[in-house]
This record gives sequence, structure tokens and C-alpha cells, in this order.
Amino acid sequence: MPEQTKISWLRYVWLTYWSKPVHQRWLLRAIRSQGVQNIVHVGVGDGQFASRMIDVAQRYSNQRVCYTGIDHFEGSRKGVLSLRNAHVLLKSHGAKVKLIPGDVYSAFARFANELTNTDLLLIGETDEEALQRSWLYMPRMLHDKSLVCRQNGLTLEKVDPAWINERANQRQVRRAA
Repeated sequence: MPEQTKISWLRYVWLTYWSKPVHQRWLLRAIRSQGVQNIVHVGVGDGQFASRMIDVAQRYSNQRVCYTGIDHFEGSRKGVLSLRNAHVLLKSHGAKVKLIPGDVYSAFARFANELTNTDLLLIGETDEEALQRSWLYMPRMLHDKSLVCRQNGLTLEKVDPAWINERANQRQVRRAA
């Protein structure tokens, strides 16, 4: 099992002020300021941003960072990591890595109770219909200081947890009817 590695202060400064793409920098700074240790990332993609998030979180954490990635992996689109390669890449950063293949709805339906106390929930590229069905599971994963972000193209938007609770309640009402 790899030791927890910590990036240098210079690498942290480069990642949070000069790295590209620009829209990811504020989230990396937020990871430091909020002391993020448990990350759930929907839509891992090529794994580069996941690696950066893990590096920054470990730099400012006293405990081992837990990263959960949800993606279709090689079954989704061209140029995306295979499940095996994603595991090798992310594990090399020293975090406790759990990768869940499939869509966001099936992953949350199976694992939401194991993903409690999520500090950062990042929703990247994913199937919109599956995401709409998965709002129901998110409140049990989050705590009062959780940071929830959604990636829309080249922007990262912060999502209000109250909005998530409202969406979850709408889903519950529809299921009960």
C-alpha cells in the first residue's frame, strides 16, 4: 500500500494559481480552505483533475484522503481511462481509492449509505436523466459543511445543499404518489 504522499508548497501554488484549465483553480483552493478529506467525483474522465484534487487534499489533511470515482470508464466515450488504468493512476497518489463503474443513479442507489460524510461532491459529465433520478440519495451523503459542485462545460458551479434537499424531496413525493 503506497504511503500518503504530499505535494510541495510550490506545486500547490502552481496548481491553484497558474494551472490550466482556469475554471478548476478555485475548487482546488476551496479543497484547502475546507479541509476536504472525502471526495466523491462523478465523471472521472481522464483522471487528471482527480489527481490534482487528491494531491491538494492530501497536502492539507492529517488523515488519508478517500476518493470515490463514479464513471462508465472504458464503456462511455473515446479517450477515457479504463477502470484498471484509473485505479493505477489514482492509487499512485496515496489516497484510498474506490472506483464504481456505471451511471450515477445506480452507483448512488447501491453505495449512498457508504458515502456518508462526503466533504466534496463533484458532478462532472454524466447522463442527465440518471442524475435527475439520483437527487434522492444525495442528502444522506452530505453533511452541513459539504461542498457540492457541478461542471457545465468549462465552468464549475457551486450547488446549494438546500437546492439538493428540495430536489430530493420532490423525488420522494413523486415516488410516494
